Amino acid sequence: MVTLPEINKIFRTGDVGALRELLRVNKKALDRRPAFAGGNWMHYAASHPHLDTIEYLVSMGFDPDEPGYLHQDRPIVIAARRGHLDIVRFFLDQECTLDSDAAVRNPLFSAVYGGSSDIVRLLLAHGIDATVRYNTDTMDNMDATAFALRHGHTDIANMIAEHIADGDQAKKDALLDEARGVVEEEGPLKLVRIVE
Repeated sequence: MVTLPEINKIFRTGDVGALRELLRVNKKALDRRPAFAGGNWMHYAASHPHLDTIEYLVSMGFDPDEPGYLHQDRPIVIAARRGHLDIVRFFLDQECTLDSDAAVRNPLFSAVYGGSSDIVRLLLAHGIDATVRYNTDTMDNMDATAFALRHGHTDIANMIAEHIADGDQAKKDALLDEARGVVEEEGPLKLVRIVE
């Protein structure tokens, strides 16, 4: 019987050959949830930079769009936060959901948090809603532009505001001013624990 640490190592190292052998010998080896990923093995694989592992799991019938059990976030959220551009692109090609019902399920917020301008650009190009605002324990009236400013990513905030403004410089400036106001009202960044 393969132990959980052995399975973890397969995912961390991206050893598709070992994964293939594991599933050949024991098709149910990945039936149990990983206790540390907040979701299924696809979530855990998305936290590592091995696209071939993700592709293999999909070929074996694993759902690349299945929500996790903790926050109902999808694997694309984890890949976006970790900055795995190729994996995010793959999930988008698989037509995975761009969920914006909650900040913790929004891949745009995850990409901003991770500081990945390339993933932000890709998500915007795929039509994610950059105007949705959240009111939670850690943010009030916060949209993606303000979230980027709050986390010190002015380049990303500019990119998002420019996307929303669609070439209208006055609108872009107004969006950035409004975002600065939201950040000022929020005060110091509230520390939150991101569960993966």
